Amino acid sequence: NYKDFSNKDIIQIYQSQSMSGQMDLTDNANLEHIFDIAEIGVFGDEDYIVMKDAIERLYFMESIKIGNAEYPKERIRSHLWRLNGVIIQDTLNRIAKNTSVIRNSSAYVCTVLFNTIMESGSDIILDPYLNHLRSKSYASVSGGG
Repeated sequence: NYKDFSNKDIIQIYQSQSMSGQMDLTDNANLEHIFDIAEIGVFGDEDYIVMKDAIERLYFMESIKIGNAEYPKERIRSHLWRLNGVIIQDTLNRIAKNTSVIRNSSAYVCTVLFNTIMESGSDIILDPYLNHLRSKSYASVSGGG
């Protein structure tokens, strides 16, 4: 049987699943979209599983503490929407460079992933090569050198 769900029906399903402790429709849709924009499907099976689990864990965290800053759930989720394949690859590279023994590997992966998201903009702004190109471009536009 086909049933056309109204917004009211969807809201009731959402509420009943939330109350039962199951993942609701919105969370599932959001996670699937985040997985898509993060392009995790292009990575090998092991990397795919690790990144998928880390994204899902971050999505459902109440908060994450990085240094002296504590980010609430809403901020974590808003940053997850910035994910892309480059950030995932950078995260995997950073993890691979680690030579220390890690006691809680899943928490470590989440921390590295979140830090990589947070640093992605500043890495571009601070890139010496890009800054050199920007300064040359700016000089030519402003009439200088």
